[in-house]
Amino acid sequence: MVKGSMGNKSVQESPYPMGIRSEQITEFARLLWIEPKYDARSTDEYCIRYDNDDSILITVTGKEYNERSTREFRDSSGLPLFEIQKVSSLGWKSRRPWRIRLPGSKETDLVDIRLRGLMKKTFEMDFRNVVTRDTRNEDDNMVHMVVHRVSSVYRVYEVRVDGLKVVDIRESMERNRSVPTMMYNSSGGILPSRLVMEVLVAADFDMSLASLIAVIICDIGFSASPPHSKSRMHASLNIP
Repeated sequence: MVKGSMGNKSVQESPYPMGIRSEQITEFARLLWIEPKYDARSTDEYCIRYDNDDSILITVTGKEYNERSTREFRDSSGLPLFEIQKVSSLGWKSRRPWRIRLPGSKETDLVDIRLRGLMKKTFEMDFRNVVTRDTRNEDDNMVHMVVHRVSSVYRVYEVRVDGLKVVDIRESMERNRSVPTMMYNSSGGILPSRLVMEVLVAADFDMSLASLIAVIICDIGFSASPPHSKSRMHASLNIP
């Protein structure tokens, strides 16, 4: 059983191999962690690592803090996997604020994301599985997921497919004890904390898709333009 620092419950094995990048589908449950960057000059906004040896799985490059910004997800060798584009500020009103596409593609969206509720605690995702199932009905190759925040105290999210929990995303209590979690902008206002998150991925599920969901959750919860380095306040998260 794979557990995180907050005692992640074991995820349930995916009912069948699924994802948007076949080479990223894991054969067994894997614990990852997503690290936000604190250097305002860095273009690498997030880094997703394996928990067992801290090796890099995916890097996320590009800024999120303006309209129609684009981020690139790249594998450990630097090859692009897909892009996520912020449609515009109006996208929040339509509940479809992002487009996920293959690098350079302006046609097919890999994932359709729909926010539910004003608090953005739940969103739905639909995608065409790259692992084609043996079926005559093409719609059977579409996968529907529900991402829901399950804790009002901590940032804890579950990703479910057909009622099965295939991804668990939550704050890393262990790693956040030694990272900066409180920052001030140049005008003295407090910015949202940018925390390390743990991502527990079920067997037969796409780790890059799980990473995409984790980045979206971080952006929803922590998105704010990084302050100037001189105005940043470092503080440790102290949880009893």
